[in-house]
Amino acid sequence: MARPARPESSRAGLWGGGGAASGRTGGLLILALLAAIILSFLPQRALSYLAGPRRLIQYILYPVSDPVRALASRLRPAAPKPDDAQVAHLRGEIEKFKELYFKALATIDEKQRLIEALQQSAAIAEGPIRPLHAAVIAISSSGIGGTIQVRAGSRHGVERSTIASTGGVQLVGRISDVGPRVSTVTLLTDRNSGTIDGVILADDGTRQAEIRNLRPLRDKRLLSGQVRYTSPPAPDPKVGDMVRVDDPSWPRAAQRLVIGQVVEVQTIVGGRIVVTVRPTVELERLGEVVLLLSPASPDGGAP
Repeated sequence: MARPARPESSRAGLWGGGGAASGRTGGLLILALLAAIILSFLPQRALSYLAGPRRLIQYILYPVSDPVRALASRLRPAAPKPDDAQVAHLRGEIEKFKELYFKALATIDEKQRLIEALQQSAAIAEGPIRPLHAAVIAISSSGIGGTIQVRAGSRHGVERSTIASTGGVQLVGRISDVGPRVSTVTLLTDRNSGTIDGVILADDGTRQAEIRNLRPLRDKRLLSGQVRYTSPPAPDPKVGDMVRVDDPSWPRAAQRLVIGQVVEVQTIVGGRIVVTVRPTVELERLGEVVLLLSPASPDGGAP
């Protein structure tokens, strides 16, 4: 039995129509590629007309992308959180190292200041000075100043007018009474210590303002003196300047030791300048002093 023949129209619709659609798709693809190539060579300002369609596409896609991003973040494994105890330990270590670092900086600054002070406080007199460390065992203060007793006496080479200092830098006073093992130091700020002359030195050692007749002020633990006029005039003293001993009536071991720091400058009638000086340490709170002995002084041995 013969099969019925397919209509030509059906064959044409299956093959002819399909071929035309495929050809149109390929043509559109080629046109799209050509358009993309052409657009890639156009300047940016020529593509500004595409901004509107681009915003429209973003408006359509963003509501979809946000939930997808949120879902991805939930599916991603969370980063492990550090243990609270470990974090606290590390922070404690950081603070500890910071403290050590700052203490080291403070120590360096203190040593540097001490070195500079020692360099500037070298005695101008000839011959070496023998230092003797002596503990402070008693303190006496009054309205006119104060005294301290130290554990060192004639058996150690201490004599009347022996200079007491703090590490060979700050002048404390001088010995006013000597015993075999204990001596009394009249403090620089005591009225019984008398007057003392000083000088302000520049960093290079150049003499500047000369301060004359520095005398203790009652109940204030300060000293006050007048600036000596010189020709040519020296620079006026200012607050913060360091005043050093420059007085031949005091023992040579005291020369260039620090009397104190200028805390006030006043101009009085006649144009005279008066300065107020404060010692760099509290003389009545010392636990030890350094006695500056002459090398010829005998040493009596152990106390």
